[in-house]
Parts: sequence; C-alpha cells; structure tokens
Amino acid sequence: MIQYILVFIMVILLGIVYEKISSNTYKKILLVFIILLLSILGGLRALNIGTDVSIYGKSFFDKAENSDNLKKLDDTLNIEFGYTFLLYIVTRFTNNLNVFLFLLQLITNSLVILTLNKYSRKENKFSFSIGILVYICIYYCRTYNFLRQSIALSIVFLGYSYIDEKKYKSFVVCVLIASIFHTTTLIAISLLPLRLLVGKKKSPIIFGALYIILIGISIDLVDVIIILKKIGILSDRYYDYIYNYINPKYRFDWLDIIYKLIWLGSFVYMSRKSKDFKENNSYYFNLLILDLIFFSFRRTILYADRVALYFGYSQMIYVPRLYKYLVSAKKSDKRINLLVTGIFVVANAFFWYHKFVVQKSCEVYPYVSIFSNIG
Repeated sequence: MIQYILVFIMVILLGIVYEKISSNTYKKILLVFIILLLSILGGLRALNIGTDVSIYGKSFFDKAENSDNLKKLDDTLNIEFGYTFLLYIVTRFTNNLNVFLFLLQLITNSLVILTLNKYSRKENKFSFSIGILVYICIYYCRTYNFLRQSIALSIVFLGYSYIDEKKYKSFVVCVLIASIFHTTTLIAISLLPLRLLVGKKKSPIIFGALYIILIGISIDLVDVIIILKKIGILSDRYYDYIYNYINPKYRFDWLDIIYKLIWLGSFVYMSRKSKDFKENNSYYFNLLILDLIFFSFRRTILYADRVALYFGYSQMIYVPRLYKYLVSAKKSDKRINLLVTGIFVVANAFFWYHKFVVQKSCEVYPYVSIFSNIG
C-alpha cells in the first residue's frame, strides 16, 4: 500500500503547487511529472495487478507478438480495432508487456490530467488538486483493470470539455474515436442530447420521465431483455452476450451508493444557496443521477457499472467545482476551509481504502512491482 500512498501524496502536492504558481512553463513541467508518476506506477506493476491483465491482457499481447499481419491479428482477437492496433504497433518494438501497460497508462492519464488542466485554466471555481484527488481515489486504480475501456473513458472525459464549450462536433468525434477502443462508448452519445435538454422549459418533466422509465426497467431487467429480444430490438447475438452476464444474486455495494448519493445531495443543498452553482452544474447533476441508475443495473447484469462510468466520470468535474464553491463562500474563514478540505480528502481516501484495499476491487492490492515481490 505504501507505493500507492507515496505516489498519490506526491501527485496531490504537485497539484497544489500547480494551483499556487503562475508560470505557464512550470505548470507544464508539473503536469508532465504528475502524468509520469501515475503512468510509471501503473506501468511497472506486476502482471497479477489488475484483473483483466491476467484475463486477456497477457494472452492478447502474446498473440500480437507472434503475429506478423495486422488484419489476421484483428480477425484472431475479434475485439475493438484501436486496441488491436496499439498491441500490434507496440509488439513490433518490444516483447515486454509492461511497456504496453505503461503506454496505456500514459495515454489514459495524459487525457484525464490535461482535461482537468483545461477546466482549471478556463474556470475560476474549479480545483485542479481536488480533481486529481477524485481521479486517483475513485478511478485511477480501475484503469489497471479496464485496459481497453480506460482509454475510451479518458477520451470521453475530454469530450465533456467540448460539450461545455458547445463544440458538439468535436464531442462526437471523441466518442467515435473512443468507440474503436471499447464499443460500449457509443452510449456516451446520449450525453449530447441530455446537454441540449438541460435548461429547457420542459426538461424537468423529460428528465423525470426518463428516470422513472429507467428505474422501472432496473426493477425487472431480465424480463425487459427477453421482451426486447421477442420484438426484435435485441438481436440473438447481443441477447446471448448479455445473458452470459446475468447475475441475479449480486448484492449492492453500499459504499458506491452512499458515495454517489452524497454528491447528489450536495447539489440539492448548493442549489438553494447559489443560483449560479445550480445553473452551471445542473447538467452534471443529471449525469450523476444516470450514473447511479445505471450502476443499479448491476443488481441484474454484471459489469453494468462499467457502462455507468461514462456518466460517473462527471464526478471529476462536479466535485472540484463543488469544493471551490464551498471554500470560496467562506474565503475569510480559514478554519472552515480547512475543515471542508479535510472532509473532501477523508471521504475520497476512505472510498479508495475500502474499495481497493478492503474489498480488493479490480485486484490491484497489494501492489507488487516487476522489480519486487514486496506487497
């Protein structure tokens, strides 16, 4: 655990320094260090760290290494072409899987950190260091497991910024690029019409109806899937695929539920205090609701929580904004600001500890590097 803690502390401290300095040159240097620290830690991990590394990571890498034809490799692996292409290119230069893992980490961490930087530079009420805190405590360790999807998620996260800038074509391009790494990304297209609905006169009614329908579906998802197949909306191929992951015995992880409800509750509270906060974050509030609803689908279907992540990544934008609003409101009271900071740090650190250390989610703990057998 000490490896995680040391790197996380260094990254957060660098993030705080980043916020304090004004030199663009030094800011860029700090960004590079943050990205490299996270990527090196992930790249140097032993091959038993991260569930999917042992499930398909190593086997796919070995097949790519032994292949001399990209098309044949694509036919053999039968997965998204973007991931296959990366495998093929990397294995032309090395037979070391850790080099590939480092590359995946480098791409993923770069997109996330640079997007956080983008928000920090364009918004006064956005905390870069809190954005990093949410990333490393909630999502970073999952990237050790989601080899393909981690890249897709980071590209969609960049797409959030284009939605906020009303560069909708750029967002669609992001989703399409992300989909060549993980096809589930196509659900992220829904982020665009949702954004266009926010603020409209009838949007509360539309969103309310959508949530009622989704919650109703989640109550008896198995029967809904059968109906979709019978009426021809769901093909036999996808019906069989989904049914491989039916898991009616799943028990909710209340830690995730409580964590999500905290941020939803904070929006309701802050909306009463600040009209500006409500207007700027209503869109992300709705994404957090969808994150919770799709996460609840996991009660029936394994890995439904992975689909929820396309909405859940919005926490890395919402939470830094929430923090900044809270400390700005009490700018003259250092004790309250220190208390607020402590609450944010403890809440996220507790989630990381309980999720990845106690529950051993994604099989990332204890950390073992390729240079040591010490956990």
